[in-house]
Amino acid sequence: MTDPQSDTVQVYRVVTANEKDKPFSPSQRDARWTSKTSPVVYTSLSPSGAMLEFLVHRESTLTEGLCLATAQLPASSIQHLSDPPPKWEERPYRKEVQAVGDTWLQQRESLALKVPSAVCSGECNLLINPAHRDFALLAVVSVKSFSLDSRLG
Repeated sequence: MTDPQSDTVQVYRVVTANEKDKPFSPSQRDARWTSKTSPVVYTSLSPSGAMLEFLVHRESTLTEGLCLATAQLPASSIQHLSDPPPKWEERPYRKEVQAVGDTWLQQRESLALKVPSAVCSGECNLLINPAHRDFALLAVVSVKSFSLDSRLG
């Protein structure tokens, strides 16, 4: 979500209680847009997108002790992926799709890369590069308790 007053974009993550003190810490694991050798922070552009990403990637039945973390960054620091590779949304994750994010991370041309979400058509995610010189511009706005509706658990 862009704030027209300040030209910033808000990003969201659902995190566990163990992650709430550093909710935007990079992870290194195989993902759609990056390989496990590339530290990156995956975020969503909406709270609902963050919830869907959490649900589809969770490794347990954990539904309590969750937090919705919100941060903002300058809109000018976002690069848009204009032409995703063919079949980018397929699983298992494809090496040529991961190479897109890995290359972007190595080039350090922008703080964030806007990519489509495979979980929900029309949603987008932002990959954030923790090695970029502007990483300190990612400002945590809030970390609030978050409950999943019991129908989703």
